[in-house]
Amino acid sequence: MFTQASGRQVPRLPGFVFWLDDGDFCGAINLRYVAGSDAVPDYVSGHIGYAVVPWKRRRGYATRALGLILPVASGVGLQRLEITCDYDNAPSRRVIEKNGGILTATRPQPEGKAKLVFRIDL
Repeated sequence: MFTQASGRQVPRLPGFVFWLDDGDFCGAINLRYVAGSDAVPDYVSGHIGYAVVPWKRRRGYATRALGLILPVASGVGLQRLEITCDYDNAPSRRVIEKNGGILTATRPQPEGKAKLVFRIDL
């Protein structure tokens, strides 16, 4: 269990974190999941999260990293992934779509910025 900033205690999920590296640190990608299920708990935004440092963006690192983590997700038994990005984050949307992401929903957020919800079938 871990405690969120709100004070809510939630189960820790199994997962992986991989660093993106081209000789220098570029960012990271992570996979989180519920063992034996494709479900995404309400306290995480999706199965995958990634970030690339600003000075390494627009070089394809996130697109490549997402493509490389798909077999890892399949290997832990996932049949589909749910990935989200902010409504106005066009670069992240392109990363997801280049890896087979299909837009399935738009989810309003308490902060006012909507999230786009994508599915990738494995």
